[in-house]
Amino acid sequence: MKLQKLLIQWILNPLGSKMAAVPQKCRTVGFYLGGAGLFFIYFVHGMEFLNIRYFIPFFLGCLFMGLMLLCTLPKTLHPLRFSPVLSICWFGAGFMILQAAFRLNSDIFSDALMFLVVYPLAWLIWGQGNFSKIAHMLCQLCRWAFVVFFVISFLFFPISSAQYSGLIYNVNGTAFFLSLVLVCLTAELWQREKMDAAFWRDLVLIGLAGALMFCTNSRTGELAVLCAWLFGGILYLIKNKKNLGRTLVSRILPIAASVAILIPVTVYAGAAIRPVSQTLAEAAYTTAEKIIGAENMTKRDPKHDSGDSPAEKIIGAENMPKRDPKHDSGDSPDGLSGFIHITEIKGSTEHKGLDAYSTGRISIWKVFAEHTKLFGTEPPFSYYVSINDKYYPTAHNTPLELAINSGWICGALYFLFNILAGLKSIRYAAAKRSDIYALLLFMITTAFGVCSMLTSLNTPYYYMISMYYFLFQAPLMAAPARRLPAESTSEDGEIL
Repeated sequence: MKLQKLLIQWILNPLGSKMAAVPQKCRTVGFYLGGAGLFFIYFVHGMEFLNIRYFIPFFLGCLFMGLMLLCTLPKTLHPLRFSPVLSICWFGAGFMILQAAFRLNSDIFSDALMFLVVYPLAWLIWGQGNFSKIAHMLCQLCRWAFVVFFVISFLFFPISSAQYSGLIYNVNGTAFFLSLVLVCLTAELWQREKMDAAFWRDLVLIGLAGALMFCTNSRTGELAVLCAWLFGGILYLIKNKKNLGRTLVSRILPIAASVAILIPVTVYAGAAIRPVSQTLAEAAYTTAEKIIGAENMTKRDPKHDSGDSPAEKIIGAENMPKRDPKHDSGDSPDGLSGFIHITEIKGSTEHKGLDAYSTGRISIWKVFAEHTKLFGTEPPFSYYVSINDKYYPTAHNTPLELAINSGWICGALYFLFNILAGLKSIRYAAAKRSDIYALLLFMITTAFGVCSMLTSLNTPYYYMISMYYFLFQAPLMAAPARRLPAESTSEDGEIL
């Protein structure tokens, strides 16, 4: 508490006083620019155009995150009361990561800084006033990031494989992003009182995101969204039990209908649209024919044809996003039936044990668990898993990944934090019945919980669902230490 007071008195309040002189519109634009920068880092990493050390994107991410926090800084901050139990788990895990960074692996200093500095600073600032405003702006960021993702994916990456990943090279990576988009858009839809133009816009975007989720054939992403929708929908119906029928017809069923209608539309339209890269390549070839004459054009020898795609001819094969053969086979989906066929194959449990059904994850977890130590395992580590006949550098489980990197105490504290925060998010959503964004916190927690238990999501700024999950912990982690006077809250404690 003393450190918090010193931070507020000597750093945050002087900055807040200066930011109060900045016009509100400029601060709002600054917030969105910072958020756009975070999504830019996420997409560039997902496309795998650049192979650079994590220090650079981490540094840029902290700058963008700092801009967002600066633009939402109240004029005057007040000390907050942090949840004792959650704080013990969170900061305990953070210090365990820090000791492992000093002793074993300097690369995880970034994780320690996120745990001990960046996220707590966000909670301290965003816990001062009405967090719903911040939640709404984060949802808007996610909405427009999806629009960019959708447009680029359709223009440059046609739906040509039965596990579609679009702009992001990895199918599961795309599914994690879409799960975040779907829960944010759902909350935005539910908080609208009228079925106006914005309502129908978000409904169409939900349908498109749901269709792309179907095209990924990612069981992890689909399970995350279904759990978030199911449990979030139940709480939403309980909250509106007085108008249960109307709520079901006007808010729940339209979402299901939108996804069902837009799945076939998206599949066939996405497969039919010619990529911009192919159109440009053909236009360039035609122009060259006219300039130097068709008879002088280089004839291609089928025996020595490299088979490079039009996009590779334009920007160079070495600059193309790398695709994971396991997740993007390139096989034609043969329309909607192809996606359904792949879904049936992946979903079938015939002649499969639980380990095989989970793509060997149980065996992966067992192998990694056997190598955990009290204070962390010295890298590099890559363990052989016989069921898949390959070595794995990650545990495919976030708590277990932290246990390998920073010790099983760290993994246990982190896992306990997630369990307790999840339970607290249910109580928070029930208590704030009039606040849809309180329900969104629970839905993001549910979606992240599913994804994090089946994949390692510990690297900051590379997984936006992780960023959103931890940023949305602000109202759970920090609350006003004392009730503020009404005039103080409206003038000084309000964010944006």
